Amino acid sequence: ALVVGWLGVSGRLGPRPVPPRLVRATVLLDGGQGLYLNPGNPGPPVVSPDGRRLAFVVQDTSGAVTLGTRALDGEAVKLIPGTTGAAYPFWGPDSRRVGYFTGGKLNTVDVAGGGPVVPVCDTENAKGGSWSAGNKILFTPSHSAGIFMVDASGGEPVAVTDPDKDERFRSHRFPEWLPDGKHFVYLAWQRAAAGGANTADANLRVGSTDGSVDKELMPAQTGARYAAGHLTYVHEGILMARPFDPGALEFTGPPRPLVGDVLAIGAAHYGAFALTDAGVLCFVGQGGAMGISRLAWIDGERRETVVDRVPGLLGFSVSPDGARIAMSKVDEQLGSYDIWIHDVERALATRLTFAADSEMNPVWSPDGRWVSYVAEESGLNSIARQPAAGGGRPETMVRLDTDVMGGSYAPDGTTLAFTKVGPGSRMAVWLRDGPDAEPRPLRDLPYNTAQPQISPDGRWLAYVSDETGQGEIFVESLGQDGGRWRISSQGGTQPLWSPRGDLVYHLDMTGAVQATEIVATPAGIAIGRTRQAAVGVVGSIYPTYAVDPRTGRLLVQVPVQENLNSRIEIITGWQRLFAQRED
Repeated sequence: ALVVGWLGVSGRLGPRPVPPRLVRATVLLDGGQGLYLNPGNPGPPVVSPDGRRLAFVVQDTSGAVTLGTRALDGEAVKLIPGTTGAAYPFWGPDSRRVGYFTGGKLNTVDVAGGGPVVPVCDTENAKGGSWSAGNKILFTPSHSAGIFMVDASGGEPVAVTDPDKDERFRSHRFPEWLPDGKHFVYLAWQRAAAGGANTADANLRVGSTDGSVDKELMPAQTGARYAAGHLTYVHEGILMARPFDPGALEFTGPPRPLVGDVLAIGAAHYGAFALTDAGVLCFVGQGGAMGISRLAWIDGERRETVVDRVPGLLGFSVSPDGARIAMSKVDEQLGSYDIWIHDVERALATRLTFAADSEMNPVWSPDGRWVSYVAEESGLNSIARQPAAGGGRPETMVRLDTDVMGGSYAPDGTTLAFTKVGPGSRMAVWLRDGPDAEPRPLRDLPYNTAQPQISPDGRWLAYVSDETGQGEIFVESLGQDGGRWRISSQGGTQPLWSPRGDLVYHLDMTGAVQATEIVATPAGIAIGRTRQAAVGVVGSIYPTYAVDPRTGRLLVQVPVQENLNSRIEIITGWQRLFAQRED
């Protein structure tokens, strides 16, 4: 009797649950809102486990990026306060809470009850998360990290995969819990030297939290989601479903197509879809805008477009003479990022780097002869440089045993400030005092510091610190006398100096560039008033605005509004699509 009762409760005896009726619908966002699908940190829609709500990242006409939700039986989008810059949202098992990444943090928020944002742990450039019924979150803290596990209430993350021990793949990302709460699937990814983003340069794998299981399942173009006995993934724009036994950890049949015209964000290997056991499927069509931006000069109230319709930027900067712009932009076929030099007067761009991996966050040397950048190589990010005129080979400037991110030069071109990313994505400002000098930390601090910018006179360093619980801008003396001052008060990122060193700019949490007056005094610096210098700027961990060293004008990255995608496709009873295909 006990066995029969268990079989009945588990659904293994008696009729199987009937999927809901097959219904297709389209959810349209309005009021100038669109889905934020930038390849570096997108926020495609995900559906709650109970199939009643959608969560996604919204970009409005001002350029602000915020987590939003919408009930399937409602009409209005609810924007969640305090979630500016959100990326890669995922639902909690209770269908009330949502996890997401922003500002170097993994956060959760109760979207149903309007609860506060709860920081869980630090990240860098996170690549997906998944929340188990046991209140554990799997996530990837950066683009070149393994899978980590952390309690949803907070704590120290524990690594459950290690790409350093992986001979072929340099990134483990997009973990997805399986029903037992012990095993998970994920995407192991290597860069393809040729063949394009649609080649299978990645594999789906299944792993376990205790490390006892780690095996390959199949080549894949995107990460996978598990629902109703199937692993689902995007292949050549088609959402495929393949029967999978989560107990045996193996496929039990061939893949079958569910629906076509599904967006795969090639630069991230991420499919813009989600589905549930409750029978609800949501996805974005292939016509979805993928972070297309324009670069515009801001001079007072005047705005002038200088580069239009740029896909997938990961940082840019203006040359010392103001005549050229170095930018990192995505190759939409290969999915990698390269450095290009844009001649402003001729409106002509020339490619500078040609490596199979990505180059990001370009920075000009003070004499304008070199462009340095963050280079992916050998599984870690280093800092390299090339002659700005082209034709030269890359020269490595900083290579450590962990990831580094680009920063800025001192006026003499010798000292380089950068960010070192340590274990658990702990970030710290470091300095290299000359070509032959060993890099050193600015200071040994118990919190994260990043994005250093040396002042034009070489006396001061502006950077971001999260010692207050969120990122704020600080200025510190580089001299022996010391001294340190807080600049921002409502959150800040991406500090930059004006050419004369009398202003410190930063990007606030609403997408506005703020300018704070700085005056040198015998006691250090005096901080003056802060004014708004620009609005509607894209948010990212990479620079989304720059200062012209010659004129002081701002160059800002703003979204191309007409390409914002406002459509989310919905199918209920997606399991019935199998029978429809067989008919």
